[in-house]
Amino acid sequence: MKRNVTLFFLLISFTMVSAQTSLLYLQVRDATSHRTIENVTIHILDPDSTIVDTCKMVKIKKPTGISNAYVSKFENRHPYYFIKVQKEGYDTEMVRVESSAEIRIEPILLHKTAHQLSEAVVRASKIMMVMHGDTIVYNADAFELSEGSMLEALIDKLPGVKLQSGGIITINGNPVSRLLIDGKDFFKGNPTVALENLPAYTISKVKAYQKAPDDAYLTRHKSESNINDPWVVDVNLKKEYHEGWLVNVEVGAGTHKRYLEKGFGLFFNDRFRLGAYSNINNLNDNRKARQDGSWENGNSIDGRKEQLRGGLFFLSSSRDEKAQINTTVEAFRENENLTTLSASESFLRSGNIYNRSQTASRTCNRGFQWEGNLTLMKNKSFWNYQHYLNYSLGNTYSTILNATLSQKPIEQYRGAALDSIFTISGYSRFPYVTNYFSDYQFKKIHRWNYAGVLHFTINLPWEKSLSLIASATYNKLNDKTYSNYLLRTPSVSTETVFYNRFISAPENSFSFNLVTDYCLLEINSKWNKTLYLGYEGKYENNKRNRLHYRLDRLRNGWNEQGSHLFGTLPSTIDSLISATDLTNSYRRNNRHWHHTPTVRFVVFGDETEVYLHLPLTIENAQIDEIRSECLRMNKSFFKFKPLIDVRHKNIRFYAKFSRNIPDLHLFLNVIDNSNPLATFLGNPNLLPTDVYNLKGMWQFQKKEYAQNGHLSIEYYREKNSVGQSRSYDAATGSYTYKPHNINGNWQAELIGGYARNFDKTNHWSIAVDAKAHYNHSVDFEWMNKTDDLQKSIVNNYQTEATLSLRYRSKPLNAGLKTVFDWQHATSRRANFQTINSFNILYALSLQAKLPWDIDVNSDFTLYTRNGYEDETMNTNEWVWNMSVEKRLLRNKSLTLKFTGFDILAQRSNIQRTLNAQGRTETWYNTIPRYFLFSIAWRFHKAPRQN
Repeated sequence: MKRNVTLFFLLISFTMVSAQTSLLYLQVRDATSHRTIENVTIHILDPDSTIVDTCKMVKIKKPTGISNAYVSKFENRHPYYFIKVQKEGYDTEMVRVESSAEIRIEPILLHKTAHQLSEAVVRASKIMMVMHGDTIVYNADAFELSEGSMLEALIDKLPGVKLQSGGIITINGNPVSRLLIDGKDFFKGNPTVALENLPAYTISKVKAYQKAPDDAYLTRHKSESNINDPWVVDVNLKKEYHEGWLVNVEVGAGTHKRYLEKGFGLFFNDRFRLGAYSNINNLNDNRKARQDGSWENGNSIDGRKEQLRGGLFFLSSSRDEKAQINTTVEAFRENENLTTLSASESFLRSGNIYNRSQTASRTCNRGFQWEGNLTLMKNKSFWNYQHYLNYSLGNTYSTILNATLSQKPIEQYRGAALDSIFTISGYSRFPYVTNYFSDYQFKKIHRWNYAGVLHFTINLPWEKSLSLIASATYNKLNDKTYSNYLLRTPSVSTETVFYNRFISAPENSFSFNLVTDYCLLEINSKWNKTLYLGYEGKYENNKRNRLHYRLDRLRNGWNEQGSHLFGTLPSTIDSLISATDLTNSYRRNNRHWHHTPTVRFVVFGDETEVYLHLPLTIENAQIDEIRSECLRMNKSFFKFKPLIDVRHKNIRFYAKFSRNIPDLHLFLNVIDNSNPLATFLGNPNLLPTDVYNLKGMWQFQKKEYAQNGHLSIEYYREKNSVGQSRSYDAATGSYTYKPHNINGNWQAELIGGYARNFDKTNHWSIAVDAKAHYNHSVDFEWMNKTDDLQKSIVNNYQTEATLSLRYRSKPLNAGLKTVFDWQHATSRRANFQTINSFNILYALSLQAKLPWDIDVNSDFTLYTRNGYEDETMNTNEWVWNMSVEKRLLRNKSLTLKFTGFDILAQRSNIQRTLNAQGRTETWYNTIPRYFLFSIAWRFHKAPRQN
């Protein structure tokens, strides 16, 4: 019986397939010039390599001219076919296609057959970059890299591409949203795994393009990308690395107890991937010195960090790639030691205020995250589900020292004023010390959150599409802080005030979001016009409590430092309740509703796209807060946020308006003085902030000399910005803050860049990047208690220019880079001193291939800083990094490596911020000089070829 049923279904399936007729359409082009090739022989082969049909060439008229195409109409009897393309003087290409009623594939590129020339020497350079429409294609073999280089080193050398810390990639100023391997996600959400572990020698091409949504085959007349689609980088592997095993292992040890262990393993083919990685080190995750002199921006980790991190990755797709599942699980443990020294100056009409502070903290974080993705692409529907689960637990011990002064201290070294003030009777040496305090804290944070997104798109019977996206998030946070706080105000009293505090701040939040989009009208002509109607509804509920306890009010030793073990609480609940600071404790519940109907109109032609978005938001916000009294606030707003985005060829312009609602708790008329030196007030009369944004962009790419350039100008203005007025008590050094609306804030920015090779051999290249930024910063002046509100206006000019020169050859790569950063700030207000500071970087990098399979990488950098308020930060620093690699074994799979980091021991990390209220300069501790010896082994096993 079972055999008869099986034969019956096979017969039905064969009958249905045999009755289907397929139409094949394709084009053939030269791989180098991308011109259409005529008189090409194209055979359609069945799975047994039997010729089914031969394509015929036809002429197609287009507005841009006449092009050649090849078509065939044949009986479809198999699930897939092979397309064999032959042309004299070119290599034969074979392409597999899946069966369907209409088969349209990307243009097939033919490579010219290589001929051996007798008694002649041909020196030809490899093309670094070509353009396929709007897609930029980089040839990986055209870039000289050291033998053990990973994908990170290749990405960093691509023209027009910039690689920043954390795997952040930009292309001509456009941020890249995803890093793909052969069109598929790879450790989704963590691009650094591929950047650090995928060997450069496995890569054939790197493509950069704007990727259309996965459901574009249903929602768009053409599935090509449009102006708003995100940029992606797609790394294409060489054919021999499309299936097999790939393993990389590296271990190392060095001075100052530095260590490194990295492991990566991957089994893969065209439909399946299973990978795992581990990364254990105390090098701040700094694998090696950067080769272009820009390493100072490549490491965002301040302080010194030890980390243990590992992950698993799984991906599987169907044969036709219309069904795909992938998931990533990662776990981590991090220990961080961070020290900061800050010098700040606050602009006050009656005389500027100076502050010196130091923070030393030790943090331990551990946790895991799990991300999953399931996609089903059917003929008339699209399904996608994603989820994200995160759990973390962190403990932080920190010591804070802070001093407020009415005059600028004279310091011989960084932190000298704090060292003097916090010695016995040290403040007597500084009669202008207003206050100083120390705070020893222990913070414990327990957090987990979950987010799920369901995306569904369907084609309706009347040839229209409907999309629906539903998402939900849940977050839970438990934050506990213990604090021993000692405050002294020498000008008022010689006594020390002690605060023994415990703060519990649990938080729970939930949100649900629903977005739907319907194609109401679509007109396909020379100008394709589409009208969409949409709706977005969102509900948010956030419950946050802050229970503030003053244990020093309990007596019995709780009001004396050291009498009780730090981080402990009274043994009875009654004692803890009696220590509650009712003024600064609260239970808060926020609720938000958003209802946004939208109209979208999209027009696009051959070289022009217009995108108009007209959303109208009806928003209602409620807050209930219980302190010593019950407070309630309910506000409704209407927000119209139009957006117009236009692109013509390589020029793009967009203009948008938005309205932002201040946090609702700022409207509450409450007093919060939980900080002994700061009192915060509310303001029920705040207005929403309106934001106006205009931006124009231009960019281009040319394969000749690998040219690329970009230019953008942007204007940003705010109306009714929310600023904090600050009244200052000169006797105690305490502040009172209150939010107010303020007008006059705007900024403008001009960014440009250009890069090219000098010659056809691609040996020499130059790159220039420049940025000019102006910020008209308006805020409230610091004032005394009796003063009226006054505006403080600061004109802040910032200019940054980068010039890079590179030489590339097989034995030697060298680079010279100069970065100039100038900041100039002026103001008409009293007691303001014009700020003129600049940072200059000079960097020289070398990469040499020596005999006996030895690679040497080195960079030498000079940092010059001038114009800082803290004179100890005006320094010249020489930083030198170097690594030497020796490859062993017949297949060069074993590498011995020696690395020297900051060999001259002069590296430091300094950051500055400047606005209308004042400026702050902060020094961070960094990882010390070290020397590291490591051994790396790589393994690749491909299946046997028939």
